[in-house]
Amino acid sequence: MMIYDERTRSEFQLACDAKETVLIYGQTGTGKTTLAKEIHSQSERAKGPFVSYNLASVHAGTIESELFGHERGAFTGADRRRIGRLQEADGGTLFLDEIGEMPLDLQAKLLEFLHSKTITPLGASGAITLNVRVIAATHQNLKQKVRKGTFRADLFYRLRVIVLELPSLKNLGEGFGVWVHRVLQDVTKELKKPVLRIEDDMARALETYSWPGNLRELRNTLLYSVYKMPGNVLTSEYLPHWFGEAIEKIDESDPALDLSRNPTSGEVPPTHCFTGDYYENLARFEKTLIIWALDQCQGRVGKTAQRLGISRSTLLRRIRSHRIGK
Repeated sequence: MMIYDERTRSEFQLACDAKETVLIYGQTGTGKTTLAKEIHSQSERAKGPFVSYNLASVHAGTIESELFGHERGAFTGADRRRIGRLQEADGGTLFLDEIGEMPLDLQAKLLEFLHSKTITPLGASGAITLNVRVIAATHQNLKQKVRKGTFRADLFYRLRVIVLELPSLKNLGEGFGVWVHRVLQDVTKELKKPVLRIEDDMARALETYSWPGNLRELRNTLLYSVYKMPGNVLTSEYLPHWFGEAIEKIDESDPALDLSRNPTSGEVPPTHCFTGDYYENLARFEKTLIIWALDQCQGRVGKTAQRLGISRSTLLRRIRSHRIGK
């Protein structure tokens, strides 16, 4: 399962139909791997292999051998020939998760493959031509890494042909409830244990939590709760113990949410505060708008939500997200 909005849905079809590289942005638990698999399964490469490789889960010194392969005797300890992940994916798709973790020297080698479609395994005397589509994903801001010199600009532009951005749960607004019910349906089907309704206290706890683990965390939470409930009504008492701390942090009685006690400024940020990144600017504008509305309503959350035309729970979630009043 993956989180998607209308823009993601439209770009998804383009990614399925095209042959070019795809770059997926998304926080932990938003479903980047699931999306990559779906693109592969609905592309012309569906009958070929889908090979997934997480660059954040391996030692940097082994990445070259893992990706490009090596011949026997290529280095100390290479007692046998190894086929790399790129060659394993020949005729199909290679999914490179957390591409931002790739060392600079290997970024150059990956870029060369994307240009030439050939690789030379370590210790090999000749190049191998491959037919592989690359889908890369990251939770990092690659533009910032390019500016800092930790990610090659030429590789960034080569990867950024089709871009899909998976939203986080906390940014879904009114759509959050839809995803709760989708995940709940999936969980109850798996456990064969129907849920008739979710009580208000449970719904409030789910809505006001920031969900840093996104769908993965939401699914684990609901899975535990459905397991534990004796009947078919979900209440907050069936939430896992590890969720209890999160509830305390986002309790609506928290003084941090009494914005009348925390002076804010409704001034629009000066032009130099904005960057060339559209989504960063959008987040800054949203924060400014919320602060302005809170000032207009003397920090009263309910009245502010009404003025902005959103639910109280959504406003509370956005306040937490932007750390307003901290």
